[in-house]
Amino acid sequence: MRAGEFHGMSRKTSTTTPSLRQEMRRTADIRRPPRITPGGVITAIPDFALAGLFVLSYLGSDWAVVPSPDHLATIMLVEFFVIFSGFAWVGAMVRATSLWRKLLSFIGMSLVAALYLIPLSFGTDTWWPLTGFLLLMVRRMVTLLLNPNPDDEIQQANGRSLAVSTMSYLVILAACAIAMVVLELFLVEGNPLYVAGAPYFLALAISGMYDHAWIGRVTFSESSGA
Repeated sequence: MRAGEFHGMSRKTSTTTPSLRQEMRRTADIRRPPRITPGGVITAIPDFALAGLFVLSYLGSDWAVVPSPDHLATIMLVEFFVIFSGFAWVGAMVRATSLWRKLLSFIGMSLVAALYLIPLSFGTDTWWPLTGFLLLMVRRMVTLLLNPNPDDEIQQANGRSLAVSTMSYLVILAACAIAMVVLELFLVEGNPLYVAGAPYFLALAISGMYDHAWIGRVTFSESSGA
């Protein structure tokens, strides 16, 4: 083999090295077991706190800091709409379109969720569910404005968080409903939303400590622009 030919082959190989390294790094990330991260522990603290409030309520605690069962059930109901709007938020992140289209799709889905919370607020004369939800939507909208096209790492982090929240909510709520209605295990009185609160937020907290890495890589649908 001539020196020039070898040099040409070497040059060709070197141009493919970055993509190969990225693929090797991605494969290594998939095979690496999930680990607890400092950032994950910090983000899990609110979920641990909410799970603790539910447990204290189950135990009949009369501490002033412990909300009523109806209040806790409302938290779980609001969580459903947070997850619902989360699909629009993550979809806007990964969709290859203009910023205004992303904002319109996200705001539209958020308003649909808000329309369900307005009657709840009027009926219970409690406005914190709607106010808290709208504040969260504003924060998400600002995040979208500041970074309309986040990199793959941010997309994956938000996608994993949404996937874990959705699966945990549906599975745990269904399990509690079956246990209460079919098996008649009334160890904790209340509706399934109230009963599912502690295991749901505990699951989010434990998964969050690992940055939800156990779920692997999230694949977005073509309609989301991924």
